[in-house]
Amino acid sequence: MLATLRRLAPKLAASGLGLLLMVVVLELGLRVAGALHRPIGLDDASLRSVLADGAEHLVLCIGDSNTYGIGAGSDGDYPSQLEGILNAQRSSEQRVAVVNGGVAGANTTMMLDALPGFLESTEPDLVILLAGTTNLSNFYGYERWRDGDSAGVRLREALRSLRVVRLVALVSAELRMDRRSGARMLHGTSAAVAAYERWWSQHGDGALPEPFIEGTRLLRLGAFDEAMERFERGSASEPELSCHHWGMGMAAWGQRDREAAVAHLERAAAVDPSDPNAHAALGELLLSTDNHAAVRWVDRGIAVDPGFSGNHWVRAMSLSLPHHHDAMFESIQRCVQADPQDARCFVELGRLEQDSAVYARAMDWLESLSGRNQLAADSLAVMVLKERGPAVDPWVEHDLREMVRLCWERDIPVLIQGYAAPWDPSLTLQRTARGLNVPWVDQSASFQQLHGDDLSVVLHADGHPNDRGYRLVAENLARAIERYGLLGSAHAR
Repeated sequence: MLATLRRLAPKLAASGLGLLLMVVVLELGLRVAGALHRPIGLDDASLRSVLADGAEHLVLCIGDSNTYGIGAGSDGDYPSQLEGILNAQRSSEQRVAVVNGGVAGANTTMMLDALPGFLESTEPDLVILLAGTTNLSNFYGYERWRDGDSAGVRLREALRSLRVVRLVALVSAELRMDRRSGARMLHGTSAAVAAYERWWSQHGDGALPEPFIEGTRLLRLGAFDEAMERFERGSASEPELSCHHWGMGMAAWGQRDREAAVAHLERAAAVDPSDPNAHAALGELLLSTDNHAAVRWVDRGIAVDPGFSGNHWVRAMSLSLPHHHDAMFESIQRCVQADPQDARCFVELGRLEQDSAVYARAMDWLESLSGRNQLAADSLAVMVLKERGPAVDPWVEHDLREMVRLCWERDIPVLIQGYAAPWDPSLTLQRTARGLNVPWVDQSASFQQLHGDDLSVVLHADGHPNDRGYRLVAENLARAIERYGLLGSAHAR
């Protein structure tokens, strides 16, 4: 036995070394790819060049996707709009540069870890903080806060931060999902395709046309140009079939040709008014820009076929802003009743957590379904885990206080703002700001005061502001900066 081990030892060592080298090469490759596609972020030392641009003052905005500008068009993020507002109030000698330090998905600990280097690279005159909502799903740093800054905790976090580890975890989660439910939970285009196929199996006349089958296969692969070619071929030979027009709409959506997508989907609805799939796709497409138009389309779809889940799902999405949780839960229930295998319906349940009574009803409902529906069982497990999960509020408050301390050590004033969407953890931010006597901007109160319950005018369904919403955020911040004298007095041009 020992002789065999000695004989195999060189081969095992070589294999281990080769595996390690492969992991290192893969990690470097993933990091290089990330760097090539990464926007300016918290660890970007090149931001020193902003100071050489002749600006008298520099404002550094730290945050997550709400600072980065998810949901905004070009230059529609609030830091870009804030820079324009501040400079419109000032002489050319007092020009202000505003740096967008938002990183989508970053939680408070990630911001705290990167902040010292970022402060050194930018030497800002003011730091604006907006953080905390990502801690509800990104638990990096939680163990360090809970257990202390031990070497073991740091090692676990370092391993989790490796791109290779995160890639393996993602693939592993997908494979586990396959084993649990028998098929990968579909999202986005794939979910819409799956819903269409299930609907056709119940209502269609015979088998789906071959061009449509080939086109949807390409849609699932993200090959939108090739998919469009297949759907156009099908539409040319069978223009009376709405499925081809629907496919062209989905392909155009994937090509980011919004106008063409709307035109194709409207054509699909006109060709076959009894096909509810086009109504659902139009509703989902319009949610980000015109909530009322989206609701009109899905309500038509529900009237056409109340047994199709897609329109109930989009209806639930349109109601995800506060004050509509009861109606949203009813739409989710109708979605599941129409199609128990539509995973999208279950995903939206997490949006109900800000209403404890409705959330409790949702958990009871899931429990009643879990014995016969694996998706319901999985969703219930996630909700229970989240309910018993990290104590987010004190963790967020600790990290915010540390970030303020780092700024104060460098004599940099800080302004803390809340999220525009009322369901985010703005109360923790407000409590921290007031406890530290730091200027506070209550964005949610301002949004509700101006727009009441109809926040769809300024917020997307996922809670991120649109361009108009980010403009309101920037205006509120500009007023606070002037009121507290955080950059000195402004002089009109």
